[in-house]
Amino acid sequence: MSISYPFSNPIKQGSCPVETLLPEETYEDLRGQRVVQDVLPAKFLQNYFQECSHSSMDWSPTELGLISTIRLFKHRPERGLYTDDAPLLHLLNSISRRIFESRDEDRYALVFRSAHKRPIHSPFTMHSHTPEIVVIWERSEVFPQIDYTQDDLIPQTWCAFAAVGEVESSSNGKYQLGVYLKNLLQLHPELNAVLGLTAKYNGYALLYHDASVIHRSSFDWGEPGPLFAFVEKLYTRPFQDTSMQLVAPQYRDMTWAIRIGDQVYLTEASRCLAGPGQRRYTTTAIDLTTSERVFIKDIWRDARRVFFETLLFEKAHKGEPLPGLMLVDSHGYVLDETQNRLSTASHQISPGGERYKMRMITKEVGRPLETIRSLRHFLCLMYDACAVQRNLYRKCQILHRDISTGNIMIAPTTDQYWERCKNGFAEVKFVNQVLEEDGKTSNPQPTCLLIDLGNGTDLNATRDNNQLRQRTASYNICSMDR
Repeated sequence: MSISYPFSNPIKQGSCPVETLLPEETYEDLRGQRVVQDVLPAKFLQNYFQECSHSSMDWSPTELGLISTIRLFKHRPERGLYTDDAPLLHLLNSISRRIFESRDEDRYALVFRSAHKRPIHSPFTMHSHTPEIVVIWERSEVFPQIDYTQDDLIPQTWCAFAAVGEVESSSNGKYQLGVYLKNLLQLHPELNAVLGLTAKYNGYALLYHDASVIHRSSFDWGEPGPLFAFVEKLYTRPFQDTSMQLVAPQYRDMTWAIRIGDQVYLTEASRCLAGPGQRRYTTTAIDLTTSERVFIKDIWRDARRVFFETLLFEKAHKGEPLPGLMLVDSHGYVLDETQNRLSTASHQISPGGERYKMRMITKEVGRPLETIRSLRHFLCLMYDACAVQRNLYRKCQILHRDISTGNIMIAPTTDQYWERCKNGFAEVKFVNQVLEEDGKTSNPQPTCLLIDLGNGTDLNATRDNNQLRQRTASYNICSMDR
């Protein structure tokens, strides 16, 4: 008689990689995952806009006239809200003007425009979208005069937008905006979260998105306060990691300046993994003082996780180094201007959803798998990646559990890397050792560099029942728990 045993940990529901879906399929995918969560207005405002002083503002006579026009679109094509006379854009810019004129700080105005004719491309998903509302910073001593017939001033990069919006003309409206918010957050690793809005003839909705959630709350046009609070919040440049500065956001090269201690690094070849879920940012960077190249990895760590990734790396290399596994040179929490840990805000609505931003730096700089040019190289690298995982388990009882193309790089070719690997733990042999002639021995020379232990587990450690116990993996490769 056969006996079946349940898995020790539940497998978290997954989905197809975004890059394998058509743009319109991403909306249904978001709907199927139930990522966009509706939240009661009072909770939403208390959690995300509590400090906003303009939440008690009333409509001006001009704004009341615009709302009357907006309500007429119950029986008209709703694209007219952001085209032609564009009453919705006029309303949003009227609010922005009032808040701009009440501030005595910098002279940057938030301008609401439509990008429905300007495809915005994502270099990570290879998709292009046309948000019906984009919010752009424009430097001006007075609030600018806006020509709503001009769209050539809109930069064609998500990096340039402070927020995005959509007119809800179908049941896909909130999911469509959810996809736009994911793109916006993915292209803003210097932000912990982003905001957005949807609108239609009878009301509007505000959305908040971070590494854990997409929260949404609805209001009618008789409630001006939340919309004023939304615009005021944008003027404060919220959710900012002040250690990161986006260089030339209107261009597509996506370069950030990152300050770590006394060093300033300029990024190159940045990669961003979108939330909700395991949000991650990785990049090679150049020290502007020494010209030294390093590899930087930012994660937004779920506070419920049992293990700290950096501590797993330290345990793996303790005593003797583990060839093929990244050696972390420095790590820690990213702090805000008050020296507190940077964290997301959604946990007060969704218990257990708090994320803290952490950063790791290594001098071991690998190359992405896309640069492989031969099948032999690829097969050798995959073999060595499996050997690293087996050695990781044999040496210190750590299971990797999440092997995927984003977690593996081509090994560095520096003398320092080979010297570290030469005397490391290699009970399971690497390709160069397996293919050695009989009677000869070789030092380990792994062709790979594993850079991620975020879902790793230490089998020797105990864990509480309330700690995160789910497994995750890429769609095409799944390393299962024992």
